[in-house]
Amino acid sequence: MGLVVLCAALFGGVGTAHAMRCGSHLVLRGDLQARVHALCGTPLQVQKRVEYRVVRSVVRYPGAHVRGAHIVEQSVPVMIEEWVYNRGPSQFMRIVTFENGRIVRIRTGGRGFEPPREPTRR
Repeated sequence: MGLVVLCAALFGGVGTAHAMRCGSHLVLRGDLQARVHALCGTPLQVQKRVEYRVVRSVVRYPGAHVRGAHIVEQSVPVMIEEWVYNRGPSQFMRIVTFENGRIVRIRTGGRGFEPPREPTRR
């Protein structure tokens, strides 16, 4: 038990690829885009693309045994979005990858930066 607590204390903040903190909330793999937007706000950048993936499934004929089955392959579209959050110059940016509207990956990017200031109007 003590070893588990020690490991958690030493490595808890390193490589947190399964969660991202937004204020006092955590967003996790599997969360929906709407929840992430509500908790973390609008991202600095959004990239969208569609990937086609081959899905294999076994189709069995009613009442048939193994000989009555065959494998069907289909190419299905997967909507992918990558959202980049800039947490400022004292933190690293976070890149959240969604597939079909759910988080599948959270990565740490480069050092954040101070956003450009709006010119003052007179």
